[in-house]
Formats: sequence, structure tokens, C-alpha cells
Amino acid sequence: RKQIATEDYVTQRAYELAGLSAYDSTNTYAVDDYVYYNNLIYKCNTAISTAEAWDSTKWTQTSYLDYLRDILYEDGDNVGF
Repeated sequence: RKQIATEDYVTQRAYELAGLSAYDSTNTYAVDDYVYYNNLIYKCNTAISTAEAWDSTKWTQTSYLDYLRDILYEDGDNVGF
């Protein structure tokens, strides 16, 4: 019998295929790094130079389209979504 993928699994796989990683408390992060956490996408707004547990004050929630725009286009490109 086939198993049906959960919405969380599909979301996480889509993020990973687009180059996003899940937040990892053993990693460090630079300003403007992206991660997903609890199935939402976040952009780092404060450098994390020492690995730590999730701290929402150091991250800004953003959208999938904003993430794609950031990784695919340079400032000044004429892009509309």
C-alpha cells in the first residue's frame, strides 16, 4: 500500500530542493542566510557566531518568493512577481 506524504514532508522537501536547510542549532549563520523553521522561511538579521538554540529575535520571517528573488536576482534587476 502506498503511503501518502504529509503536508509538512512535502513543504520541507520543496524547501530543500530550492536550496533551503532546516535551522540547525549546531551551526552558525551570517546575516542574510536563509533557513526554514517550523515550516516557515526565515532570513537571518543578526549574525550568529556561536551555535545556539533557535532565537526568533535574530530572524525575520519571509516568503518563499522573497527567498527565490534574493537567490536568483541581483539588486537592480527588473523583476516582478
